[in-house]
Amino acid sequence: PNGIDFDRFHNGSKYQRKIFDKKTIIFVGRLEPVKGVEYLIKAMEILRNKDENISLIMIGDGSQREILEDLVKNLHLEKRITFKGEIPNDDIPKFLHQADVFVLPSVSEGFPNVILEAMAAGLPIVSTNVNGLSEIIIDNENGYLVEPENPERLAQKVTELLINQNICRTMSENNIKKAKTFSWESVVCILESIYTDILKMYAGGK
Repeated sequence: PNGIDFDRFHNGSKYQRKIFDKKTIIFVGRLEPVKGVEYLIKAMEILRNKDENISLIMIGDGSQREILEDLVKNLHLEKRITFKGEIPNDDIPKFLHQADVFVLPSVSEGFPNVILEAMAAGLPIVSTNVNGLSEIIIDNENGYLVEPENPERLAQKVTELLINQNICRTMSENNIKKAKTFSWESVVCILESIYTDILKMYAGGK
């Protein structure tokens, strides 16, 4: 699997570091159709009608940025959604620790490192159930999985997390533990073990 610098993203408890007054959702990724960001924006329209104290931070850039910004304006969500664009990689942990929930609404995915990074930061996850994401997120254990292209289900699961701190804390703890198994140290140990086994087989064959 991919590896992450666990300590850089973990770096203490997000519950101690959060500084935003609003309930904060965060997305980190490319603003491309495959990421399904339009469905997250539409979910924010639903969330706004339920709770005025919810905001969304969008980190990343891409070919859809102007289209998505227009959608935000059309839905009158300018005060709820902030486009940060591309930011230095070193700043991403700071934003993750200032959020409450990480959402990845992709319509297709591989094995995204950003999920592992959000997990290391102790964030509960709401993600679409596509491709490799179900290998990382176990529904109801360290996050929620929903079908793609469904703003209503995204909004529903985000709401469940925002109103239930006990679930958030449990998922946070589970994510930190799981993310640690994807640290570079752990991944290197796995690779070393595989290489050692192959070398032993090769030596035995000779």
